[in-house]
Amino acid sequence: MRFFDKRFHFYIFFCKTVGEKIYNWECWQKIVPQIDKLIVSTKKPASIYSFQGNLIAGGGSYLPFGRMIWNLKNNQKWTTKYRIGEDVVTNWHFYSTEIWSPSKSDCFREWPYFAPNIYIKIDDNSTFDASNYFDTSLIVAIDENTYSNINVDDLTVILNSIYELSNCVRLAKTIRPWGIGWSDSSFSEGIQDENANRYLKSKVDFTMTDKYKWEIIKEV
Repeated sequence: MRFFDKRFHFYIFFCKTVGEKIYNWECWQKIVPQIDKLIVSTKKPASIYSFQGNLIAGGGSYLPFGRMIWNLKNNQKWTTKYRIGEDVVTNWHFYSTEIWSPSKSDCFREWPYFAPNIYIKIDDNSTFDASNYFDTSLIVAIDENTYSNINVDDLTVILNSIYELSNCVRLAKTIRPWGIGWSDSSFSEGIQDENANRYLKSKVDFTMTDKYKWEIIKEV
């Protein structure tokens, strides 16, 4: 199977901030134990990739974090390093954070590439037109083999916990491939390249796109 054909149980948590945003340590530290339960199920090491910048001095470049393997210390690092303390950036801006298990470098080390077992993405959506419905989002994508090894009741508890802890207003699910393939070496519409807004019908609507068959698991 071409790696972009690999199918995923794909969840989107649409979140509306109450207090701290989900990518701030004050909120994220409560979600980490739930994400950790998913990471453990892959039996593969995970890595964190965070994209943050200085809106004036950065000139579009990202702030450096170095290599971050999945652990509590590095989760605190990506959520605090440039927000508070000696490295604080006055015009700091959060774009997104990705968690790959196995790591992105392992997945893309050599051809043929392979998609991760679990992929997680935290996005800031506050500049989009639909931000009156949600301003942050959390994507959790679990490949079918990994999904089959997770106890259904355990997964339900994890999803419900994340829903509550992230101030989620809608949890939607579909099953989709990692990417839409069009040749043996290239693909489009990859999970890692899209954010929650791409799964809505329009920029100002909170209706899910018809491209995939969606199940609304929970909604405020």
